[in-house]
Amino acid sequence: MGRTSAAYNLTISVPQTTAIATGAALFAIVDFRLLFAAMALAVVPSALSLLRTPADILEPMTTTTSAFDTLITEVAAHAATTCPQPLPPPATAEELAHAEQHLGFPLHPLLRRLYTEIANGGFGPEYLLFPLSGEEESITSEYAALTAATTTTTDAPIWPRGVVPILTYGSDMYAGVDCTDPNGAVLLHEPDGNPDDPADTWFLDNESLAAWLQVWIADTGWYREDSDLDEFPQELFLWPAAAARLTTGPASYPNIH
Repeated sequence: MGRTSAAYNLTISVPQTTAIATGAALFAIVDFRLLFAAMALAVVPSALSLLRTPADILEPMTTTTSAFDTLITEVAAHAATTCPQPLPPPATAEELAHAEQHLGFPLHPLLRRLYTEIANGGFGPEYLLFPLSGEEESITSEYAALTAATTTTTDAPIWPRGVVPILTYGSDMYAGVDCTDPNGAVLLHEPDGNPDDPADTWFLDNESLAAWLQVWIADTGWYREDSDLDEFPQELFLWPAAAARLTTGPASYPNIH
């Protein structure tokens, strides 16, 4: 028993003694500051990796990603089964470029995909989406007319720049997409709200174009002829940015090409 214990103690103490002796020899031979410097260099890469933000780690999302692929498929299927007439062909790259040139800014990325992948208008709620261009009702012609219009009493502009009209609900009511907003907020222009104060004629229908489309697909929009507001309550509030946007316009158009 004693010999076994002694052997065991020997196997433990020898490596420890060897390690201590080796360490002491290293400190005696090598400048300890060099050792600390080597240790610091080994730790630096790990520390830097912890400081990286998610934006550094993940590739930035662009408008060519599959972020809206599922929604585009759902919109196309719903349009094919609900629209009263055959859909027009999708807009070409030239037609899109022509429309954006006339507008003076790019359309929201999701709006672009609706027009270039599904159809050049002709689908959606109520009176359906306008085509991109044309002498009659279209995004470019309506935008030009509306941004030039003013109130009859105060000569104030009624339509903010950067908001494209995409369809009408009748009675001069329009749905518009704010192309300066990364989410593409969908706005309702209701001129009967307060004809003397254009800011009181603008309501926030939905904070994003994607969510607005999903409401249309679910058939729960306030605009339905048989809309049951008790079953699907939807209260629209005034657009907070209306007054500023009508007087000064957007600060800038984001780079959403």
